[in-house]
Amino acid sequence: MQDAPILKVSAKTREGINELIDQLSIVVAQAPQRIDYGRPRLSVDRVFSLAGFGTIVTGTLLDGKFSVGDGIQILPSGKEGRIRGLQTHKKEEKVAVPGSRTAINISGVSVSDIQRGDVVVHPGDYEPTRRIDVCFRMLKDVKTSLTHNTIVKLFLGASETLARVRLLGVEQLSPGESGWLQLEPQKPVVGFRGDHYILRRPSPSETLGGGVIIDPYATKRYKRFDKATIKRLEALLDGDPKDLILIALGKAGMLGYEDLRERTDLSETQLLNNTKELISNGEIVVLDGVFESPSSMHLILAGKWKALKEELLGIVSAYHKEHPLRTGIVKEEIKSRMNLDSKLFDSLLNNMMTDGVIVERGGNTIALMDFRVEFSDDDEKLIEQLLERFNQQPFSPPTKKECVSLVGDDIFFALVNKGILVKVSVDIVFEKNTYQRMVEDIVSIIKSQGSVRVAQVRDLFKTSRRYALALLEHLDDERVTKRDGDVRILGAQAK
Repeated sequence: MQDAPILKVSAKTREGINELIDQLSIVVAQAPQRIDYGRPRLSVDRVFSLAGFGTIVTGTLLDGKFSVGDGIQILPSGKEGRIRGLQTHKKEEKVAVPGSRTAINISGVSVSDIQRGDVVVHPGDYEPTRRIDVCFRMLKDVKTSLTHNTIVKLFLGASETLARVRLLGVEQLSPGESGWLQLEPQKPVVGFRGDHYILRRPSPSETLGGGVIIDPYATKRYKRFDKATIKRLEALLDGDPKDLILIALGKAGMLGYEDLRERTDLSETQLLNNTKELISNGEIVVLDGVFESPSSMHLILAGKWKALKEELLGIVSAYHKEHPLRTGIVKEEIKSRMNLDSKLFDSLLNNMMTDGVIVERGGNTIALMDFRVEFSDDDEKLIEQLLERFNQQPFSPPTKKECVSLVGDDIFFALVNKGILVKVSVDIVFEKNTYQRMVEDIVSIIKSQGSVRVAQVRDLFKTSRRYALALLEHLDDERVTKRDGDVRILGAQAK
């Protein structure tokens, strides 16, 4: 205020009133316009009802515009309604802009559903939080130091709630000192990076100090003296756009562009230009979408992306070593081990398959591109014994259970996957050449006679009804045959 003009004003004689109004007009004109981030929020400082209108709330509108007809949500309760009318300084408006004192007439929500400190938002734009990271400056005239786990009153927006203080980096804060805190409110609050807050001691009542929110969505309790945590908070406080983007992505893993915008609190131009530069520098990877349409993009740190690829390769490689006779590992098992959400996991798989590093086999199994099932000499001896059993009774071969008892699960399924054995039901398998011969003979009979019965197939191959029926039901599924009452006719694949 050192360069501010000094004016003589008398409320009694009204001397200097016009000059004061002129100076205030200059200040208002020179004040920077409030940024419209496209995600309005209004912290409710009053709620009441008027006959003929219903529920009305007042507060200062931040970060976006409200329009008559907009759907709204009351946080932290989650109650939803609609804007029936808007006023700014008793003047009706169709649109309320950031920075304005605003009264909102809400339909669909009663006065009892709203209390002072609640926040009015567009549905989905904000979430309540129970843990926030802040920088804090303690007043010089506070009587005692601030210690870890102290219970304080947190004033944020128009809300007031008790909160637990977690001191970071120091044992205590003395009067006049600044530091880092993690606050854990007893009730959910709504805040954003850069919001100011005040802390007071409940008893004896005393204002301790205040500061700004650094991260409104702290996901975990930090180790109190972790240097990396302090360094991250310092970068967030400095507010360098690139640092904010990198930190947000590092914390979340993968983010959509719109989510990134909300977490960094950057203007559209700042976010767009700095994200583009980070992508060009190779520090960020675009998983899907295109930069020409930013809202479609999903982004991840290049280092994190590389680490995920290496982790997936390690999992698949280890599985091949542990199970050399299996074609690969089931996708869901990889996803579970890596603890990834579906979108990030699918992006990872698709990228690595496109690069020719891994391949999908059987619809749900992942293997390294160059991996092939190879049988050892001992395996080959067991396989030879099994196939001899098939040769002895080709049309009434050993069941799956008998096969597994002789060669084991891995060898049996490897034979099926390689096509050496053909599985026609849960427990019935045939040797490949035998299966092909049986299919050819069945198709030939149907072509010459028009249809075939189960009993005919049984007698043709001198087998049991169990084998004949399993084979025909399998051929129905493969659309080689088609059931028509008690007979089979040619299916679409055999015509």
